[in-house]
Amino acid sequence: MVDAVPDQWRESHGPLWPLGRLACRECQELTYRSTRQTTRQRNLEQIRSRQDRVRSRLIDGWDKPPRMHRTTHRRLIEELCALDEAELKAMRAYAIPSDWSPPW
Repeated sequence: MVDAVPDQWRESHGPLWPLGRLACRECQELTYRSTRQTTRQRNLEQIRSRQDRVRSRLIDGWDKPPRMHRTTHRRLIEELCALDEAELKAMRAYAIPSDWSPPW
């Protein structure tokens, strides 16, 4: 069997794996990013990723790409407007805790 990693690389970078061996996520005490996020952070991230997907189908944000049907374009614009509103609502919820009340 041929060693895929040259000795010079090992000398300069150390072991190939963080613990020096292969281990599962639990053994290395790794967590998924989504489990470290709050629900509000996760909601905001999901809305923004959906906005990016819709914007990628349009040209310059709002223009209809050639050969796209008008109803498809209209539906994408409506979806983008709804996502913009949802983003504002999520940002407000993220900025102001739900248990917050004015001091007066």
